[in-house]
Amino acid sequence: AVWDGFHSQYYVGNMLAIFLVGLYFPWGAATTAIYGGLTIATYLGLNTVVHGFDPIGAAAPFFFLGGTAILTVWAAAAQQRNRRDSLRMRMQLEVANTELKSLDEAKTGFFANVSHELRTPLMLILGPIETLLRHDPNTNEDALLDAMNTNAHRLMRQVNLILNFSKIEAGQMTLQREVADLGAMLTKTVNAAKPYAEGRQIALTAEGLDNLPPIAFDVEKIETIANNLISSAMKFTPDGGRITVRGGTLGEHANTIWFEVQDSGCGIPAAQVEKVFERFHQVKGGSAARIWTGAGTDA
Repeated sequence: AVWDGFHSQYYVGNMLAIFLVGLYFPWGAATTAIYGGLTIATYLGLNTVVHGFDPIGAAAPFFFLGGTAILTVWAAAAQQRNRRDSLRMRMQLEVANTELKSLDEAKTGFFANVSHELRTPLMLILGPIETLLRHDPNTNEDALLDAMNTNAHRLMRQVNLILNFSKIEAGQMTLQREVADLGAMLTKTVNAAKPYAEGRQIALTAEGLDNLPPIAFDVEKIETIANNLISSAMKFTPDGGRITVRGGTLGEHANTIWFEVQDSGCGIPAAQVEKVFERFHQVKGGSAARIWTGAGTDA
């Protein structure tokens, strides 16, 4: 095209170069426009330098080259939009898949949590039943029956909580505060767990619970927390170990009440303490972790 001037048909090759390169390279519209402009400018510049500028002869090549460049830029812009839309759709699909995975994990976690919550009172009911079946004349049957009654009612409360799960999911579950004796509630919980603890020769004791003043709290939820803590302590305490449930007050006017459950089990490594409030997380690597498996809701 250079050697024959503007009247040569070789500018068609430049048209193909603009179209094919601009269309098949993953460029944006701006880069394609620059490429097309440089190709046309080079064609016009070289022919002008060698043969001189001929407006009439240059009109047709410039028209077709320019039109090809414009169409190629339009096609590149369309491809860029398609790539952008495809990327957006993939991102939306990934978000949807992540949400579905989260829902599936939440469903699995819910059933695991339900199993854990129902297993605890069942375990504490089976313990006294097994003791009664041994027909030991030294057995305090009234205490065992009282423990079974307490845990049976606890099991009923857990079933009611499951039935009210829709309220929890909708964020409509609220605290039902009432003035009650926290110490008496904790003592009753400890006594209900003693038959199972005695069966494993675990020393389950209470300290300071009789000195706790009445306070407004949600009895059902605090009782669930206490039961889970005691159950987890017995689960990870070896036979012959010890568990202590103690409580006390803080502040000049004793307006803050606390309680804790301490056991002689494997404990929680310092590196994993921050994960204590993660649902279904269970310490890995300890001896108890090899013996016990489950939902990982234990604190």
